[in-house]
Amino acid sequence: MKFVKDDYQNFDVIKNEIDNGIVFYCINNGSVAEFQKNPNKYQKINEEDFLKLLNSINKKPIHFFLFSSTYVYSEGENITEDVFTIPQTSYGKSRLKQENLLRTSGIDYTILRL
Repeated sequence: MKFVKDDYQNFDVIKNEIDNGIVFYCINNGSVAEFQKNPNKYQKINEEDFLKLLNSINKKPIHFFLFSSTYVYSEGENITEDVFTIPQTSYGKSRLKQENLLRTSGIDYTILRL
């Protein structure tokens, strides 16, 4: 397996270097507080840029791991896999939209909510 570490916006590397294997998407794109201060910037990263990334690897035999957030749930202490996603913050809504973009991409995936 080949390890490639690069900027998530470098779509040429993704198109040319990733033929198959596993993609771990664990970008640190700011805290919830930072998202609230500059929502347009972080929505672009979580949604528009993420969709471009997915489109650049679509139809390649890869498995995509997305490290998401528990902010996709409403507030509560008893979160299980059976709990519905009802985000209460714009950050949570953006992360859920990111998850849904991956779900509908046709790419094999695993979502880990941390």
